Amino acid sequence: MGIIWDEIDRIALEDGDWVDIKHRMTFGDTARLENKMMKLSIDPARLKAAQATGDKDEAANAVNDIEFNTGKMELLSINVVAWSYKKQDGSGPLAVSPDNIARLDKETGELLLNAIGERNPQGKKTAGSTNA
Repeated sequence: MGIIWDEIDRIALEDGDWVDIKHRMTFGDTARLENKMMKLSIDPARLKAAQATGDKDEAANAVNDIEFNTGKMELLSINVVAWSYKKQDGSGPLAVSPDNIARLDKETGELLLNAIGERNPQGKKTAGSTNA
C-alpha cells in the first residue's frame, strides 16, 4: 500500500515483439478508467428544479441517459507505455496512441488485457476483462 512508482512489465509477444505495461495502476489511473466507463446525460433545468423542491424522484428523472462502456480501450491506453512495433513503412517506431492501440489484433489486445487484469485485480473486474 502507499505510493505506486512507475514500474514497467515487459510482455513478450510472438516474432520477438514486446509491449511494456504498467506494473500496477495508480488511484488516478483507476479514477480515469471509471470516469470513461460511465457517462450520464442530465437535463440541467430539470435537475435544478428538482433540487429547488427537494424532489428526489424528479431529480432521478433528470437523468436522460446512462451509457456504460467496457473500458477496454481506455484500460489499454492507460497501461500500455511502450512497444516494439514499427511504422508500416519500417521508418521508425510506431507511437503508442489510442488510434494505434485500436489497430492491435484481437489476440494481442486480449493478451494485454489479461496481463493488466492479473496485475490489477480490481481493474480487471472493473474493466470487464475476459478473465473477469
